[in-house]
Amino acid sequence: MRICFVTGFGKLGAERQTSLLIRLLSQHHKVDVVGFVPAETKASAGDWLSISDAVRYRMGYVNYYVFALAALTKVLRKLDPDVCIQRAVGDLTGFVGTYCRIHNCRFIYHSASNGDPQSSLALELSGSPLRFAYYTVGLLLADAIAAQTWEIAARFRRKYHGMKEIQVVPQVYDAANIIPSVQKEGFVLWIARLIWYKRPEIFIDLAQSMPSYRFIMAGGGPMESYVKTRTKNVPNLSFLGPIGHQNAEELCGNASVFVNTSVIEGFPNTLLECAARETPFIAMSYDPDEIICKNRIGFHSRSFEELRRDVRSIMDDARLGAELGRNGREYVIANHSPKLGLQAYERLLSHLPVRQR
Repeated sequence: MRICFVTGFGKLGAERQTSLLIRLLSQHHKVDVVGFVPAETKASAGDWLSISDAVRYRMGYVNYYVFALAALTKVLRKLDPDVCIQRAVGDLTGFVGTYCRIHNCRFIYHSASNGDPQSSLALELSGSPLRFAYYTVGLLLADAIAAQTWEIAARFRRKYHGMKEIQVVPQVYDAANIIPSVQKEGFVLWIARLIWYKRPEIFIDLAQSMPSYRFIMAGGGPMESYVKTRTKNVPNLSFLGPIGHQNAEELCGNASVFVNTSVIEGFPNTLLECAARETPFIAMSYDPDEIICKNRIGFHSRSFEELRRDVRSIMDDARLGAELGRNGREYVIANHSPKLGLQAYERLLSHLPVRQR
């Protein structure tokens, strides 16, 4: 089967998962990757992604929607894929869906967060009503939707009344060859993009309210200047700014506990990266499919006071932290291996309508 991923050049969670799926599906199929980026952007795909072709479009309030689609169509016509896969909310969903419907190609939309099936949250993530409209059209044109959790899959099924093929494809992480740190370094960690729905301000408030513990946070994004200003006056909190993925994984392995404060999530990559390294995970708002609680990987704190209590319980009890860490590693090896991810995607591909050439 000829498969084409259409993706941005970023290195956020969705793009990292996309790169892993590309490597997996390349074992059995011919896989091409089309990068989609504004012409003036100097972004590079880097070593993590092998781009077959790049669509560099000119931005403009009106002409963007014409020329970007035309540029993408030109590239995709040359590759002539049987299936296109696109991930994350935005107008690119509409572009890919439109191409696939016109040119008899199958389209899989791969959901990246619990905000994707909810119109109000998807509108926020899109950034504008017009981009949201293109996203909505793209979803309607999709032949199938890959969801990260059973909860997200259920939301999509309710949204489309069972009229679309919707399957759960687990996040992939190869934890088997990772060796956890023997000794944790005694700090509380937060890593994410600095944007409103990740709620970095809550972690700063947490550090201020617990001065006897050491806190580290890292990330870049629209709220970076705000975070820099606020963290200057918190002596027990170190802000590292944007960091590379390898550094992020090292921090996940050395932390005593990881805190997630986001209100919009799919299946956090940081959960898998921490669990593989036996680091307990605390989610303040979102526990995907309740796996944190069911598997005793950490805690699901539903309020700021509960968050403080849960952090303290792990930081003050090394045996509890070790137990939660071991549970996390067992969970991620059993449920998120590359083999399981590949099997799930092959099932999804097998349910697509056959392309008539």
